Amino acid sequence: MKRPRSKWEHIGREVQFHRFKQMCHVNIHKKLKELMGVEVEFRGLQEKSMHAIITGQSPIVSIIATGQGKSMLFMLPAYCVNGGTTIVIIPLCLLQEDLERQCKEARIKCV
Repeated sequence: MKRPRSKWEHIGREVQFHRFKQMCHVNIHKKLKELMGVEVEFRGLQEKSMHAIITGQSPIVSIIATGQGKSMLFMLPAYCVNGGTTIVIIPLCLLQEDLERQCKEARIKCV
């Protein structure tokens, strides 16, 4: 027996779809340069992973080495399209502080 859907699920899906539509029209190369500086380019699997994210593919598994830009995969979409919530679980305190600093510098709300 399926559980009944709440009215909030429907609203959440509408918001998600609206953000998806907005993200499809974003020039990710231009936004990357705005966020990180004009000299920055996507590295390794970042661009391929970002395209999977902005086209709504699921699940996405990107195995990327330390220091190779995994954080960009959630920061760039948050920078490009306002609204919505991204939950990131970070196991290390030092990494958490660094990500908080990067988000604040990019004017991405971070709690």
